[in-house]
Amino acid sequence: MEGNDYYEILGVPKNASEAEIKTAYRKKALKCHPDRNKDKSAKQQFQQIGEAFEVLGDKNKRRQYDRETAGGKRSFGTSVNAEDTFAHFFSGSGSTAYFSTNGTSGNPEDLFSHFFSSSSAMSQSSSEDEDFTDLFRSYMPKPASPPYSTSSRKKFKSARRQPSTYYPPPSSFGFDEFSRNHQFQEKPRFVKRSLPVSLEDLYTGTTKKLKVTRSLSNETTDKILTVNVKPGMKTGSKISFPSEGDALPSGKMQDLVFEIEEKPHASFIRHGDNLQTTVKLTLKEALTGFKKSIPRLDGQTVTTVETQNRIIQNGQEEILIGEGMPNEETGEKGDLIVRFQVEFPESLTPEQTEGLKNIL
Repeated sequence: MEGNDYYEILGVPKNASEAEIKTAYRKKALKCHPDRNKDKSAKQQFQQIGEAFEVLGDKNKRRQYDRETAGGKRSFGTSVNAEDTFAHFFSGSGSTAYFSTNGTSGNPEDLFSHFFSSSSAMSQSSSEDEDFTDLFRSYMPKPASPPYSTSSRKKFKSARRQPSTYYPPPSSFGFDEFSRNHQFQEKPRFVKRSLPVSLEDLYTGTTKKLKVTRSLSNETTDKILTVNVKPGMKTGSKISFPSEGDALPSGKMQDLVFEIEEKPHASFIRHGDNLQTTVKLTLKEALTGFKKSIPRLDGQTVTTVETQNRIIQNGQEEILIGEGMPNEETGEKGDLIVRFQVEFPESLTPEQTEGLKNIL
C-alpha cells in the first residue's frame, strides 16, 4: 500500500530481527482480526498488517523495500490477501494444508493445534491471546449425537488432547465407573491402577488380596484377586491380570494392570537395589569410636556399623556390601549406604573448653 511505513505499522525498528517481526505480526494480527475485533477500522488495519508482514517477513522483499525507502521512494506496494497471510503464518506450512478464516480450505482445529504448539517459536501464548478459540468456533463442526454413524463421523486433532486411556481414581478398586464418566470414549483395552506397597513388603515380598468390581454385560459383579508382590519389585513394576476387567462391546474382557507404588519409609531411601540411611553420632562417638545396630527391613535381623581408632567426619559415608534391596530378577542384594550425621554440642562449660585445649 503506497505511502505506508511497514515498520511503523508493525511497531518494530528498522533493524528488527526476523523473530521480532514475526512476533509483532502475530500480536497485531490477532488483535485486529475482523472476527475478533468489531471496530470499523479493524479490517483496514488487518489488511495493512498483512501487507507489512508480506514485505518485511520476506528477506528479498524487505531488502528491496529498504533500498527504495532509503532513496526517498514511497511507491513500494504489494497485493496481499490478508486472510491468506494470516492462515499461512499460523499453519507454519508453505503447502495448502492450512485453514483460512473465510472457510475455504484446511482444517480449523489443526490450525488451532499448531497455534498453541509449544514447539513453535512464534506460538508462545499470552494473556491477550487466551480467547483465540473464538475465531474458530463458528467453523468447527458439532459432533454427531450418539449413536454415531461411522460414515458421518470426522476425526479432528485436538489442541487440548485428552489421554487415550481413562483411569479411574486410585481411591477404590472399582473398575466399571470409567465407562460412565466419558460417554464419547470407548472402554480401553486395559485398566491400570496404582498399588501402594511398603518398602518392607518390597524387601521380603508379600501377597495382597484385592476386591475389584466388574461390569459384565448387564450386571455388576465383585471378584477377589490375589496379587503376588515379588521381593525387589520397584515403583513402576507391573502385575497383570488378563481378562479380569469389564466386558468390552466386542465381547472380550479388559485386562487389569496393577502398577507398584513404593511408600516412603521413615529410615531408608531406596536407590535402585541400594538403600541409604542416616546414623546420628555424638561428637564423642565421632572422635573416639562407636558401635551401632541398624535393623534390616525384614524386622527380624540387624546389621552393625562400628569404628575404632578413626575419626568420623560429618556427612561421611560407609558402604555395607549386600545389605540393600534384593534384585527382582537375580535375588542378589544391593548395598546399604550409611551416612553419618555428627551432632555437635550447643555449648561447652569453661572446664570442658579448657580440657579440650589441653588435649587437642
